[in-house]
Amino acid sequence: MTIAYPKGRGFVIAWGFYTLVLKDTEISEQEDAADGLTEDEKFYLEELMSNECQCGNGKKPRFSFCYRCYLQLPQTMKNSLYDHVGEGYEESYDAAVEYLNT
Repeated sequence: MTIAYPKGRGFVIAWGFYTLVLKDTEISEQEDAADGLTEDEKFYLEELMSNECQCGNGKKPRFSFCYRCYLQLPQTMKNSLYDHVGEGYEESYDAAVEYLNT
């Protein structure tokens, strides 16, 4: 369950044991940073933050795949999914999707 409530000039978003505080300046900085991304980088960030795995099952945002798909990957592929977008994540994600769909 996600709860969002105003705090000062921003919002506090709480889910499970995690809490994220968003301030107006941080949000605008994130939007400015997103403007500097390529279309490919935006695509991979959207995939990463989505609630749907490439197989169609649900997944947690910030996870590349659902648990079932992730377990099927070799350890080296799992490790490479921790690369940052723009620093190898795109290639790692594509290789993992290809591996899962063969």
